Formats: sequence, C-alpha cells, structure tokens
Amino acid sequence: MAMTGVSCLDECVSEFDLLKTNKSDNQGLEYAIDGNNIKISNKFAKGTTWSAFLEAIPKDDARYYVWDLVFEDEGVSKSKLLFITWNPDAGKVKSKMLYAGSKDALKKKIEGGLIEVQANGLDDLDEKEIGGRAKKGF
Repeated sequence: MAMTGVSCLDECVSEFDLLKTNKSDNQGLEYAIDGNNIKISNKFAKGTTWSAFLEAIPKDDARYYVWDLVFEDEGVSKSKLLFITWNPDAGKVKSKMLYAGSKDALKKKIEGGLIEVQANGLDDLDEKEIGGRAKKGF
C-alpha cells in the first residue's frame, strides 16, 4: 500500500505475469486508480500499434501502463516491457498528486526488467526515442 492509502488489486499482478511470460493475448495493460485500488481499466490486444496506443491515452487524466514494445535490433525481433507513468500536464492537480504518490504500490508488485518511462505529454512518448531506450535496455 502506498502512502496515499492506495493498494494494487491481485488482477494487476496476474495479468502482468501473463504479459511478462508471453502467455497473454495483450500488447499492453492500462491501470487506473478507482477509490483506494489500482485496477486494470483497459487491455490492448496483441498487435495494437504504438500510434493506436497513443490515441487511446486520456489527454487530461493520469494512468499507468505496461506495454510490450516490439522492435528490431540488428535484424532480430525483440521485445521489452515498459512501465509508463502517464501524468499529463493538462491533468487535475489532485489526480496528478494521487498518481505520483501511488506509483510504488503498483511498481513494487510488478518488478522485473521494466524500462520506466515518465510521460507528461505525448512528446515524451516518441516511438523512436522509446525504441532507442529499449535497445539499450534502460
């Protein structure tokens, strides 16, 4: 449980584990805070493009995402899991503070090789830049 009193539901971990072990039919997961719980609020089907993902992100409300980024490195197809904290500049102050203070409640439950991305606007989610980070492993 985070200092904000928000905790992570078990479904968040079980769905993440499926995604992490490539046993999921999903490309990514969206997590939202509902009351005092972090829950899965959306699932992105395997094969969802990065641009379709960006279109689905709420422009004025915070969320957490885990995304299985597929990319090519020296001709070999690879993938890395991203942990994205989406906290847009256009969001309400109370929501921004709640999501910033509750991130660890989710992050501690789904640890393991995630590349962390903090995004406050769509320009922070440039596909080429994120892909470059994934290739380097950070």
